[in-house]
Amino acid sequence: MKLYKYTSYNAAKSIIENSNIGFNQIDRFNDPFEGKATGWGEAVPDWDKIYAQKRQQILLEARVNYRVLSLTREPLNPLMWSHYSQAYEGVVIEFNTHNAGFDSDSFVIPASKGEVIYTRTKPPKLEQQVFKDSITSDVLKRSFLFKSQEWSYEEEVRIVCESNHLTAKLINGRPMDMYQLPDNSIKSVYLGYNFFRPLNYILDRNNPIESLLKHDKEILDLYHVILSWMDRGISVKACGPENNSWRLTESDINRQSIQSSASKLEAKLQQKI
Repeated sequence: MKLYKYTSYNAAKSIIENSNIGFNQIDRFNDPFEGKATGWGEAVPDWDKIYAQKRQQILLEARVNYRVLSLTREPLNPLMWSHYSQAYEGVVIEFNTHNAGFDSDSFVIPASKGEVIYTRTKPPKLEQQVFKDSITSDVLKRSFLFKSQEWSYEEEVRIVCESNHLTAKLINGRPMDMYQLPDNSIKSVYLGYNFFRPLNYILDRNNPIESLLKHDKEILDLYHVILSWMDRGISVKACGPENNSWRLTESDINRQSIQSSASKLEAKLQQKI
């Protein structure tokens, strides 16, 4: 199965170079209502206080002890590019879920069972008997796989793992739990329509030569990164709008064209130095 990750260029570069990807705690997601589909709120009636402590403990364990990787079925969703790939300046990574191990039963919710369920109304309250001494599949499903209908454009598929199966790291000062990707996990990378926009520049009139050199070196670095991805057997694609509609379409980026552009820029820089 193919699944996709919308992300920034720097994050994608790190994922590919280090062969790992971060799983996140659900409380750090951008929807404050994550995990609220169990039907049990904070208010506890008197008759229920006998069971409330165990129930709240189990729900807390689900939120604290498990980590989630959010992927999607669609690599050419205009809203997703705007919301999660830095307004088309980032990339989308395509994973082969089998090669990546995402279909493995070592995940409490593997990719094959992780399709998010979008509803207009909250599902009915979970029955008290599902709250046993350990976290059940019913609790996991309600905690991680239900969202409001408004989020359905994301076509999200989640992979859920116990945190103690991951490696905790600080990424840019933010706690993340990293999963080591096996070889051949990543099949392709889509470059956003505005991928090169961050390198647009205004010439520094006080230091025009240095300003131009810096810009050309940054472009060359990007070319080298793209070539390094291709060296790993990763297909690199561009995306842009169709001629007669707002829909996005993809096109393969030819290695020879990138190599030629890099060689010309290297020669240009040698003449300037």
